[in-house]
This record gives sequence, C-alpha cells and structure tokens, in this order.
Amino acid sequence: PTPFSLKGLLIAAWLILVSGAYYVTHKPLDGTTALRLVQTAWDLGAAGLLVLAAGGIGRWLLPNLPVRPAARMAVQAAFGLGVLGLVQLAAGSVFGVSARTGWISALLLLAVFRRPTLHWLRDLSDMAEILQAGGRFGLLVAALTAAGLGLTFITAALPPAAFDALVYHLALPRVYLETGRFGFVPDNFFWGMPQTGELLYTWALSLTGRPETAALLGWCAGALALVGTLGYATQLLGARAGWAAAAALLAGATVLNELAWAYVDWFAYLFGLGCLAALHAAGDPGAPGRRGRIAWAGALAGFALGTKYSAGALLLAGLATLLLDDDPYAGRRVYARRLGNAVVFGLAAAAAFAPWPFKNVLAVGNPLHPFFIPTGEMTAERLVLYTGQPAWGGWENAVLLPWQATMTGLEGAPGFAASIGPLLLALGVLAPLGWGSLSPDARRGVRQAAVIAAVGLVTWAVAGRLSGLLIQSRLYFALFPALAVLAGAGFRGLDRFDWPGVRLGRIAGLVCLLVLGLNVLQTGAGALRDGAQAAFLGLKELESYSTGKLGMYHLAMAAVNDLPSAARVLMLYEPRGLACVPHCDPDEFLDRWTTDAAANRHDPNAIIAAWRSAGYTHLLYFRTGAEFFREDARFPAEDWLALNAVVNALEPVVDLDGVYILFVLP
Repeated sequence: PTPFSLKGLLIAAWLILVSGAYYVTHKPLDGTTALRLVQTAWDLGAAGLLVLAAGGIGRWLLPNLPVRPAARMAVQAAFGLGVLGLVQLAAGSVFGVSARTGWISALLLLAVFRRPTLHWLRDLSDMAEILQAGGRFGLLVAALTAAGLGLTFITAALPPAAFDALVYHLALPRVYLETGRFGFVPDNFFWGMPQTGELLYTWALSLTGRPETAALLGWCAGALALVGTLGYATQLLGARAGWAAAAALLAGATVLNELAWAYVDWFAYLFGLGCLAALHAAGDPGAPGRRGRIAWAGALAGFALGTKYSAGALLLAGLATLLLDDDPYAGRRVYARRLGNAVVFGLAAAAAFAPWPFKNVLAVGNPLHPFFIPTGEMTAERLVLYTGQPAWGGWENAVLLPWQATMTGLEGAPGFAASIGPLLLALGVLAPLGWGSLSPDARRGVRQAAVIAAVGLVTWAVAGRLSGLLIQSRLYFALFPALAVLAGAGFRGLDRFDWPGVRLGRIAGLVCLLVLGLNVLQTGAGALRDGAQAAFLGLKELESYSTGKLGMYHLAMAAVNDLPSAARVLMLYEPRGLACVPHCDPDEFLDRWTTDAAANRHDPNAIIAAWRSAGYTHLLYFRTGAEFFREDARFPAEDWLALNAVVNALEPVVDLDGVYILFVLP
C-alpha cells in the first residue's frame, strides 16, 4: 500500500464523481422500489437492534458456555431475548410503552453491553468453517436454506396476513402502544397467555410503528435458531449431519413458512434449543459448575413456558433428562444428586416463568387464566366452549403420534394443523444406527435429545386426548430441536453404514436435498402466486397485495378505518382485529352473538339497545363466518332467528358482496 496522498484522494474522488454522475441519468431503481427497500432496511435495522442487545446480554450472562460458537451464539441470544421479554413486561407495566422509551432503552442496552455484543457477533464466523466442513452436501443444503430464508424474509417484510398474528400476536402489541402501557385487555382472552413473544413484538413495534418490524424480529429469531441447530448438531455429529438436521427441520412447510408469520413458535424453538444445549454444556455428573449450567437450562425452559403454555412439555422432558442422568456411580448419593439437579432446574424454570402467572393473579385472580377457572371475561360457558373440545380423531393419534403428525398434519386443516415434513420422522427413528461410533460426549448429547423427544411426545399424546386443540403440532415447537438432533444422528448413521455396492449416506443426502428443495420450491411458488416479490420491490401496490392475501377482510378493515374517529365497531364472527384495534372489538371467542342474544332474551331491539349503551356505533358482520357455525349443535336455532331479525332491522353502510356487512347502530 502507498502512503496517503492528495493524488490518491483525487483519484478516489474521481471514481465516486463519475459513478455518481452516471446514476443521475441511469437510475437503477424507481422511487417506489427505493422507498420500499429503505423501509425494509429500517424495519430490519430496528429488529436487529433488539437482537444485538439480546446477544450482548446473553454473552454477558453466559460468557463461557462450552458449546460450539454457532450454538453458543444462539443460546446466548435466546437467554437475552428471554430477559428482554421480562424487562419489557416490567417497564411496560410501570413506565409504559412508547417509541421514546423503546428507542432509549434499546440504545442504552446496546451501549452498556457493546463489548459482549461484539464478542457475540464474532461467533458467527463459525458458520464459514461449518460450511466448508459440510462438503458438497452442506453447500447444497446451505443454498436451499438461504433460498428459503430469503423467500420468508420477503414475506415477513410485507404487511402481516397470518391469522393468529392478526388476532393476538400483533394485535395485543398494537393495543399496548395505543393505550401507552402494558395492561389488562379484557376483550381479548389471549391476554392471559404468557407473552414473551408478544412483548418482544411490542418493543419492535414501538421503534417504527410498523408491524413488519415485529415480523422481521420473529424472522431473525428463527434464523438464529437455525444457526444454533446447525452448530449444536455439528458439534455432536459432524458437519454433514448438522446440515442434515437443518434440512430435516426446514423440510416442513409450516416450519419454514412460520418464519414470516409473526407467530411466537420460533421463539419457543429457540428457547428449547438453548435448554437442550445448556443441559449438554452442564457436562457429565462430575463436571465443575454443573449446577449453575443446569440452572441456566432451567431458566431457558421457563422462558419457553413463558412463550407458550404448551412448552411445559419441555419442562417435563428436561426434568426427566436430569432424573435419568447417566452416572457411572451407583448408590443413594447418586439419586440424591439427580434429584438435586432436577430441583435446581425446576426452581430456575419457575423463577423465569413466575411473572406471567403473577400478572394474571393481579388482573383476574387466576394464575393460569384463561384456563381451568372462570375468571375475567372467561365465563364458565366460554371455558367449556374453548377448552372442552373433544379429542380429535381416534386413539391412533396418540399411539402413533409421530406417524400421524407427519402424514396427516396439514397446514390449516383440522387436527395437527401443520405440515412438519417427513425427514424428522424418517431420519429420527434411525438415530441408533451409528451409536457405536459416537464419542462419549456425543452419546450423552444424543441420549439427552432422545429423552426429551420421548417424554415430550408422550406429553403431546396425552394432552391431545384431553382436548382437540392440544393436538396441534405448532404448540410443541420447543421439542423440535431434540427431534432435529435425532434426525442428524440418523443421517450420520446412514452416512457411515454402507451395504455392498450401495452408499446409504449418498441416498440419504439426495433424499434430504429433494425434500428440502421441494419445500423451498413450494414456498417460492406460493410467494410468487401472492405477488410477494413484486410487492417487496414496489412493482405491486401493498393494498393490492393485502387484498390478494386477505380477500374481503382487508376491504372490510378499510371500511372500518374510514369511519369517523369517534366510531366504535363491534365485530361478529371476526376475531382478527390488528388493523382496527382499539377502535373495534373483535369476536375472539366467536361467541359474542350467542352471549349477547341469550343475555337479552333473543329480543332484537333489546340486543341493539345493549350494544348502543355499551358505546358501539357500528356493527361489522362477517356473514360467511356466521354461516360456518349455523350447523353447529352447540348453538340453538333461536340464535340464528334472532340474528336474522337484527341484521334485517339495521341499515347497511357498506356491503362487500354479502361477505362482510358494516351496519350503523341506530
């Protein structure tokens, strides 16, 4: 290199001048595309700010976690995100939520933990070594994974359209920001659920005011979870098996597409991965500092439970792992040590989870609201309607759960309601194949994954027989890291087990690439059909994109938002309220009509008068949604007669082909 000189500066200025002058008259992007990309960069930057803060906090709290750097990065970020969720709960309750408090607290955290954050980021370089060690197979899986991440990123950067995000994952954060603080939301029974994910979304939403920022935060959490899965499986099983574990996970259409939906299941997965890796990092029974690392694992299980009640399956599985710990010694002292480890794990999980039942006790007196006890807006009738659903299908769904969840689970269909792909099952059951060639450390990790998977699947099966809602696969994403590790172990066993003239590892690799490739192709075709790529680049209006994704619902929300600011809209048979809360009251239980009709003796005039006295000025009636319930035996015929009378008595303001009708209440 030559020393700095005026000549060099002039040459650099000349290059910049000529290049800049060229693009004055040869614009590579039009204004709409440039604006859309700038908005996406802003959303990603705001979401990334929270991820960096989480990584720095986790690095500071868990600086010497003895796992591979890529896995350590994910575990530390998971712990940091759990802490940030609790920070937002406390700060939002006491100081409120706003753009100012969101930015100040995020930047302050980043400044305080700047050094741990830089060290945390350096661990990302481990991905280059894993990619190189994975060979051609790893390179191809990485390319398909990158394509899947890119497609879901595009969707996440666009206005949200997934059902649960519109009902509560993003709707509750919008209410908190509109009201200025975290507080009880009596009209939305999902408020009683643990809300680690929702409060992280609240923080992200406060930074920009755009739900796309929250969706991109969820996407970042999922991407970190993939990095951690790859790193942890590679540590135990080698790079090729690590890439196979990632492929098995992303082979599920629901698993891949949920990266873009602003749901909270990927947060649960990340916490589950952290718990699994921390349990392994605790070392063998005689390792120094083991109890402390078990406590970290318990806290991560508590964070998972603080994201979804159903993640309690991970807590039970973690306890079982410690109680069944492989110990070379025997005797009464060993059992006491195992029990002590389980107690430490359970207490740490309880401490991390405790704020969520505590806020329920303060609000309604029921720590597990909205379940078990009629409290708040969850009346006894609603409790039966919501939790009293019979088990879906027959006993084969419990006895053959892995097979049934894989083969009959379809996204949006009844029952398992998710497509999880074939590779978790196909490769996972082959995990014992390479057992003899594993190192003692790898055996311990695979054994822990097997115990967590087995106990978790039994819990899932039993819960599914208690209620039809509890059979859904996405409720148990916290268990999927263990399933991914077992799939990687199965691939490794095939990779090392050859029949004469047949290389099973090559066949397994081709199957992984084919299945993952088909899933990425399906995701890309869906995005292309929805016009996601065109909307992302500004070649399609966002209004047109949202209408294509949401149909008449988007037009109905536009009609509601066109009403005067003083209007308050009651919604019947439509639970999705993100676009209009808090000026609308969605029908989250889908029983508002039944409740109001019974309370007013099915008298149309009395029902309308009750709505007016409650402050409602308009009624949004989702007629198609109502028709879906007309044949449901739980609702009496007189409900429908009274509903017809009310609809006929009201004056429509907007009629969207009879699908949605907006009425004014006289």
